[in-house]
Amino acid sequence: MFFVHLIEIDATVVGIVAQEGKAYRFYAVKSFFRQLEDRVFDNAESARIAALELSPLYLRPSSALIRVERFNDGIPRQWPTLVFDNA
Repeated sequence: MFFVHLIEIDATVVGIVAQEGKAYRFYAVKSFFRQLEDRVFDNAESARIAALELSPLYLRPSSALIRVERFNDGIPRQWPTLVFDNA
């Protein structure tokens, strides 16, 4: 029997893990995760963890917008607003 597991990060499928005997082979859906392509894992959870370890690179902010606000004391302060572009 052939089993396939979807690997998702933030509701986005980034890869598929196919069970081959006692091993699980990763196939990338998103090109960023190709470095895991054909890598063999002991279980599907290990493949998911490997994808999650790469995800900070994949999900890094494409830009950071700065918003300036004035509080009651009149001193301007900057607060970063992160914008994520996962396309």
